[in-house]
Amino acid sequence: MPGDTKINVHTDSCNFILTSHLALVVPENGNNKCRLTVGPDTREWLEGTSMVFDTSIFHDAINESDGTRYILMLRVWHPELMDVERDALQVRKRKGGGEGSEERDKAYNAWIIN
Repeated sequence: MPGDTKINVHTDSCNFILTSHLALVVPENGNNKCRLTVGPDTREWLEGTSMVFDTSIFHDAINESDGTRYILMLRVWHPELMDVERDALQVRKRKGGGEGSEERDKAYNAWIIN
């Protein structure tokens, strides 16, 4: 994420996956310049640490430094999903189509680690 930028508050409405961010490079590490807010909670990115959160909850990010922040992002199944629910979601992804399919496909792309 480039310096002096913000990702506005948004949600992807996908509560069946969780997102993990591993902070790789954080400009001004420890000076609270790069933050992630999920719901009412705001956390600072610190190099070498990770955060796991539900992107169906409204969230935003900010980089108030001059440098670029780099993270490794992984999206994984929500641990409370049953196998039958995961199977159904994978079948739905393979079939595609239908009303809202373009937006749904954007949300589903590159999101599963089995």
